[in-house]
Amino acid sequence: MERKMTKRIPLRVCGRKDIAYTCWPVTQGVPFADGELLNGSPVRVVDDNGKVFPTQQRCLGTWSKDMKYVRWLLVDFQLSLARGADKMLFLEYECDSWPMPDNPLRIDEDEKNILIDTGAMRVLFRKADVYRLTSTDGRFLESCQIEVDGAWCEMLHDIGPLLYMIDQHGNRYDSCTAGFGPSVLLEETGPLRAEVCVRGYHSMHQGQRFCPYILRFHFFAGKSDMRIFHTFIFDQEPHSISLDAVGMKIPFLPGKILKFIVGGADKVYGNDGKCRLSLLQSSDREYAILASGNRFNAIGQSPGWASMVGSNGAVTAVIRDNWQEYPKGFVLENNDLDIGIWPLDYPECLTFTTPIEEDAVYFGGTRNEKEFNRLVDSRPGAPLNLKSLQGSAINSFSPSDLLWTECMLEKYAPGRTASYCDTGVSNGVGAAKTTEIYLRFSTRALSERKTADLAGAVHEPLIASVDPAYTCSTGAFGHFYHAGDKRFKDVD
Repeated sequence: MERKMTKRIPLRVCGRKDIAYTCWPVTQGVPFADGELLNGSPVRVVDDNGKVFPTQQRCLGTWSKDMKYVRWLLVDFQLSLARGADKMLFLEYECDSWPMPDNPLRIDEDEKNILIDTGAMRVLFRKADVYRLTSTDGRFLESCQIEVDGAWCEMLHDIGPLLYMIDQHGNRYDSCTAGFGPSVLLEETGPLRAEVCVRGYHSMHQGQRFCPYILRFHFFAGKSDMRIFHTFIFDQEPHSISLDAVGMKIPFLPGKILKFIVGGADKVYGNDGKCRLSLLQSSDREYAILASGNRFNAIGQSPGWASMVGSNGAVTAVIRDNWQEYPKGFVLENNDLDIGIWPLDYPECLTFTTPIEEDAVYFGGTRNEKEFNRLVDSRPGAPLNLKSLQGSAINSFSPSDLLWTECMLEKYAPGRTASYCDTGVSNGVGAAKTTEIYLRFSTRALSERKTADLAGAVHEPLIASVDPAYTCSTGAFGHFYHAGDKRFKDVD
């Protein structure tokens, strides 16, 4: 039987132009038309010179219940990219085979533990069914080792990563103290990337259970890196509980502490590790550094990284989108790298209430002044839904409409709570927030250039984009059409 010719889908890989990417893990979803790719068929990533990259694949969705043909395929590979460069690659399918990496991930799982060996790092998780009734039963990460001078060296001490919350009354809740053992599940495996999911609760020392958390750890072949997705879920009464702090502590064990370092927008701050060093991104335009008792206020966006350097190794942490999702920060003190998802140093609490406590007044699109006044007076003190002045049209406010609305507010409802957005009375119970944190363990401190490249790659990872015309042609999105289709020239 004649073998089919290999087919190709172009992938344009690009990132930030001012940084270099070194063996950076790329994870990309690729669509296929119905009947195009059999589920389980091998694929591989190649460049225009025929070089084949080790590739991992997983089917995310199929076209029908028989699961025969792939609709969306998740593809993993690693790529280095020089500063200012982009690269054209191809996803080949209907090919004979795909190559394995020289040092693929090794994953060992039994009823008690999960061991992830990347070749550069060994991480041991313990499962909930082996928990003993001790004060450290909340621990889920037993060990994190990297190779130092030919021997495996432990990077963490005591109870491993510790998640914490502090409420407005100063009550502290964490993931380890009270002994609520989390569930630990190996969610994804492969030669290039593996994922472990940890689900548990914060709790007080006395045992009171608090907000749930979900951690997803991603590991990559050949790298001493962890990509962590930290999610907390607020399940308390919003009018009674607000949060002073949310964060995660990394208890580092690098031998003797030699240096603390944090990155500013245009310079690096550091000390000898004997005094507390902190960074607080307090808005999208300002951040502060506290070093050896001296405070430095700066205008701009910090790159969101911090490093602890010891005699046996170093760890660098990056918070993705730290200034876009402010407040964020770090505190480096003693042997703890404290990653502030809502930093304690920030002066405001994280609240889950809404200023809209009762149903708002709706105006039904009126432009009549007397009717506006009547509706406002019909429910004194109720908030005003200004969006309802648009009527059935969407985004129909003209400058003159806005001016009329503001005049009516000033004349008939000064000081009233009003919003041009939706005005539901739902509060924040059940709200969840995910923060991406990237950790790199190393035998020695990274150079400033390498740290800047790491932070830049975390904030803007490599994207292997598929051509929009091809994506639309597969039908994976339904009836979508790319820009440039001649049938929709006026819309474009």
